[in-house]
Amino acid sequence: MHAIELEWIQWIQNFRTPALDFFFQCMRFFDRPEFIFVLIPVVWLNYGWKNGLRLFYIVFFNALFSVVLKNLFASPRPYELSHQLGIIHAAGYGFPSGAAQLCMLLGGLYITYSKNSMKWAIVIAYVFFVSLSRVYLGVHFPSDILGGWIAGLAMLFIVLYFMPRIEKKLKAVNVYKLLSLHAFVIPSLAISCSVYPELSYVGCTIGFGVGLWLCHRFKVGLAIARGSKEYLLRGVLGVLGVFLLYKGFPTLKLFQSFLAAMWISFFAILLFRQKVFLRKK
Repeated sequence: MHAIELEWIQWIQNFRTPALDFFFQCMRFFDRPEFIFVLIPVVWLNYGWKNGLRLFYIVFFNALFSVVLKNLFASPRPYELSHQLGIIHAAGYGFPSGAAQLCMLLGGLYITYSKNSMKWAIVIAYVFFVSLSRVYLGVHFPSDILGGWIAGLAMLFIVLYFMPRIEKKLKAVNVYKLLSLHAFVIPSLAISCSVYPELSYVGCTIGFGVGLWLCHRFKVGLAIARGSKEYLLRGVLGVLGVFLLYKGFPTLKLFQSFLAAMWISFFAILLFRQKVFLRKK
């Protein structure tokens, strides 16, 4: 099967141009932590911490599910079988494609909850170009993409069916027990899972837990954004703060992700609540 797929990839790369190389390498952004560090603060600071935390956990468990599947199948990447196909290289196994899995999951959520009249066109373009880029760049077989789509749809079903039920049960849990679970228990489980070496999500879970505890302790909150200017300002400053903190400690991944999460969940709330968006009662 891989022999046939290698021929397909070779056929696609016959259309290579510098412009296409640049475009499809730009699509890598949607498979990098930086994409999540744009998405989470925009949602958290504009639509409330519940939606932001919900989105974070969806991405967190999707990433864990992807790594488990990759280690289970232990499938090679195209450039490992045919070196000339590797426009770029990527870490880990190939099947399923994590990028295809994530874009299918996020695209499905966007279609489910968005009221944008163009949502289908946006999602189709997003899924198509991100998925095609992984084949074009030689880091995934078409079967990896198909596997990622199926895994993403499975995660979408799990999220839509089970998350409301889980959240309903969590409402009965004491807030301090809930925050302790979030800040310490879940990161400990992630660290103990040998197939999940990525520490960025672990640092984020601890940082979000501590930040939410501080907000609860000092009774600090932030209303949902009103108007496009407020939405844009919160999003830009929120993302800028994340990148300054996240890139400030490049060798300490756990610490940098902890600081970025603290900024989103607590310090940015203080800034926007007390300085930027203070309104007269």
